[in-house]
Amino acid sequence: MGFVYENNLTHQSEAVKSVLAVFENSQIILPNEKAKNPVLKVENLEQNLQNIQRQNQIGKKFKGSNVIDIAMETGTGKTYILTQN
Repeated sequence: MGFVYENNLTHQSEAVKSVLAVFENSQIILPNEKAKNPVLKVENLEQNLQNIQRQNQIGKKFKGSNVIDIAMETGTGKTYILTQN
C-alpha cells in the first residue's frame, strides 16, 4: 500500500496562493562573483502579510520582523499553513 495523492484540492491551492502573495512585488537580485546565492528583495512585506491575513480572516497582525518561516503541514486530513515572524 502506498500514498494516494489527490490533485486540485481547493484548500491546498488557496494556501499556495497565500504563500506566493507574500512575495508580490519582489525582486530577485542575481549573484555577482562574491555572492553564491541570489537575494530576494521583498517590497511591502508588512502590507502583503496584512492583506493575506485580512483575506483569510486571520486576526494576528504582522510583528515587524524580516524573517518569515512558512510551513505546510499535510497528512492529517487538513492542510495548515503557518507563518511565523
